[in-house]
Amino acid sequence: MGRTSRTRKRRGSHVFREAVRANLRSFLRDRGGTYALYRDRVVAEGTVKNWTAGRGSLPSLETAANLAKRTMLSLDWLISGKGPRLVGQIMEAPSLAEALRAHVVAELRARGVTEKEVDLAVWRGHALLERIVRDRLTEVQNFRKEVGRRFTATAFMVERAKAARSAKAKGGSS
Repeated sequence: MGRTSRTRKRRGSHVFREAVRANLRSFLRDRGGTYALYRDRVVAEGTVKNWTAGRGSLPSLETAANLAKRTMLSLDWLISGKGPRLVGQIMEAPSLAEALRAHVVAELRARGVTEKEVDLAVWRGHALLERIVRDRLTEVQNFRKEVGRRFTATAFMVERAKAARSAKAKGGSS
């Protein structure tokens, strides 16, 4: 067996650290930047800036685990860049975004919408997915304001079921 030089080990380690930093920057970009983690009291803002800028070391295992737990970030994705970014996602966002757009386009085409109208009306992959997520987040935030207290999943589902029954009743009485 041949020996691996220290230079090669350092180079490989550097490539790994840069890949993790790039994944962390990508995650933070979608979460609202380094301030979002500070605001949510996950970790100090300066610490995150140091991680992403390449100053100092990467997060410790304990810190990375805490970050993952508090933000639903997949440690597999953080380290390798492969698979879904968040715990609980079933596929990577670009694949999901493409599949979602293809499904919406097919549904619209089946309902008589022209190809040109589809191109004008349906956003491209990631923008469509991001819009759906943003719309749902806005709905939850509005619900929290309306109720005037911290929401619970049960209360949200009860209100959602009431709204669905109300909509169904209105639709059935026309």
